[in-house]
Amino acid sequence: MKTLEVTTYNMHTFQSGLSCLTDLCDSGVCDTGVQEHWLATNNLTKLQNFYTEFDCLCWSAMAEK
Repeated sequence: MKTLEVTTYNMHTFQSGLSCLTDLCDSGVCDTGVQEHWLATNNLTKLQNFYTEFDCLCWSAMAEK
């Protein structure tokens, strides 16, 4: 039986947390919830495109309401 490994990671800004997020992806962790990336809506592509095997659903709290 396969197990599902889920993690959650507080990046403390995208630049500060990018190396650890890359390590999580390299280690084979399947599902990682990321918060506190502090990317504006126009910069979400940085999160969407940083890792080739990474599927991303993201939004920014910094978007206008």
